[in-house]
Amino acid sequence: MKDNALRRRYEKIKQQLLDIDFICVGSISRVFQECGKPNCRCHQAKKYRHGPYYLWTRKIRGKTVTRKLTEQEAAQAKQWIQNNRKLNSIIKKMHELSSKAAPWFQ
Repeated sequence: MKDNALRRRYEKIKQQLLDIDFICVGSISRVFQECGKPNCRCHQAKKYRHGPYYLWTRKIRGKTVTRKLTEQEAAQAKQWIQNNRKLNSIIKKMHELSSKAAPWFQ
């Protein structure tokens, strides 16, 4: 009986995988920056800095890599990053249920 209940819960969680769209890793930052022109007013106060700029940062082969994105690309990347977090959460739940179904799994 316990195995059947676990199986039903597992199948319900597994169905959530069908709702996940594209995924990616990393983080998105919205930044305002000073330019390289020494007389530009962006050096006078934060409110005059240039931007916003959207930066996507992630690790590739152990090194941090950053790429500038448009506002639309940043919005899309945020959604894909959220999809990846949801995927990882679902997989974690699947692992937890699997370990309950088979004690030797732990």
